[in-house]
Amino acid sequence: MHKNYKGVKCVLIARVSEEGQRKALPAQKRNLVEYANKLDLDVDIEKDYYEFDETAFKSDERDQFHELAHKISNLTEFRIIAFDKVDRFTRDYSDEAVKNFRKLVKAGKIELHFVSEGLIIHKNSPASDWTRLGMSMVMSENYSACVSDNIKRWQKNAVKVGKYPGKVPIGYLNVTTGYDARGDKITDVIVDKDRAPYIKRAYELRLQGYSVKAITLQLKKDGFTNPKTMRPLPPSSIDVILKNPFYIGKAKWGDYNYQHCYPPIIDSRLFEAVQRINNENAKGSFGAAKTSVCKVYPHSKLLYCGVCGGIMSPYTKKGHVYLRCSKSKAECGNCGVSEVEVDETITDVLNHLQITNADVSRILKRMKDKHDNEQRYFANQIKQVRDEYRKLERKKDMAYDDRLNGSITLSQYEKIAAQCDKRMTELDEQVVELEGEDGSFLVDAAYLLELAKRASDLYKSSRNELKNKLLKTIFSNLKSTNKKVDFSLLKGIDIFFFAPKTEIWLPGLDSNQ
Repeated sequence: MHKNYKGVKCVLIARVSEEGQRKALPAQKRNLVEYANKLDLDVDIEKDYYEFDETAFKSDERDQFHELAHKISNLTEFRIIAFDKVDRFTRDYSDEAVKNFRKLVKAGKIELHFVSEGLIIHKNSPASDWTRLGMSMVMSENYSACVSDNIKRWQKNAVKVGKYPGKVPIGYLNVTTGYDARGDKITDVIVDKDRAPYIKRAYELRLQGYSVKAITLQLKKDGFTNPKTMRPLPPSSIDVILKNPFYIGKAKWGDYNYQHCYPPIIDSRLFEAVQRINNENAKGSFGAAKTSVCKVYPHSKLLYCGVCGGIMSPYTKKGHVYLRCSKSKAECGNCGVSEVEVDETITDVLNHLQITNADVSRILKRMKDKHDNEQRYFANQIKQVRDEYRKLERKKDMAYDDRLNGSITLSQYEKIAAQCDKRMTELDEQVVELEGEDGSFLVDAAYLLELAKRASDLYKSSRNELKNKLLKTIFSNLKSTNKKVDFSLLKGIDIFFFAPKTEIWLPGLDSNQ
């Protein structure tokens, strides 16, 4: 221990790890500076004072603290390292920075000064001082653990009542509504009225066939920015927005999936429609996504040549759109067809997709009954798969015990374990597939029924991007042969086309229609 500290170089460190401690940073700095002046230490406040606020960016701030500890360990000249209190130094004996500081103290390269507690730790410190340091760290760690437990209890209770205990996504805001008796903030979540319209706009553009990059460019042009940085969002952030169920009222916290209590920004049907588009693009169903807003024709990649099977490519001539076989140069022989002629057939089909509200209710009831039976089947199948999975786990455990007891050899155990692991992997895949079926039927059925009611009006009033998506939802095999257009309808849609001509929806008929 130095008896005379005059001119000794010193590093001053102030730290806070909780939001309620932020106001203590100026006080810590004042105490540290007064202490350095009292001992006449060599301190350049601009260079030798370090402040760490871990409340906002905990991982970044701790990384920087560890970097500082590493930097100090590389210094050749003796230093005093001053903290206001022990709990500003650390609450974890196993922390890497603490280990480094302890080694430097033992080597006589630094001294640790804890100003408010009057504790100085140097290479010759008695056991009582080291014990005092250890006890202070234990008490600090206990306090930290209690705070963590309280936070976890608060988060769990918040989730139970539908609240979200974390930072909400763009489109919502975490706001302070007041303070409790202890002075802690009372927070809530509200819709960000300035940015919620942009979230809706992003989903609408996606439904119209825009790529994520094109949506990003359009929203940037419209003025959509991150509320923290006030900068336009990158495509990766837009992609996250287009897949986040928080906007329809669903939240996830840890292992909890639940319905949150805040107003949804996106309609659930719009969300599901956009997810279908996202999944199609992810699977490559319609080729690579567009990287810019380019000319889109209603019949792009939809109409095929009835002679050779090649795709009919659209082109514009004298202000009119025509479609011709992409293999025409190979003497296919099939003549082109105008967009007007194709639209005449399509419009006739859409006009037949008519169904009344009363029919919708009756059909949905029947579909719900069928759906409920399917879900009971899926639930039973999932239970059987999970029962088998648990049996295999027990079999592996028993084989392991037999191996330890010497009842079987290592090779025998590895063979049993490999067989169990293979089957367990297959069962995992079965569960994923079965759970993927759950709840999907009614959403699709309702979507198709709504589509059947409004298909003609939607087609007439929509942009080309949405027209193209609409036709892909209805037609499965659209062909043109010498200007004559033939078609097949997707399964489910064909019912609505033929329903007005038949009695398949009338009550009293056999259930297997």
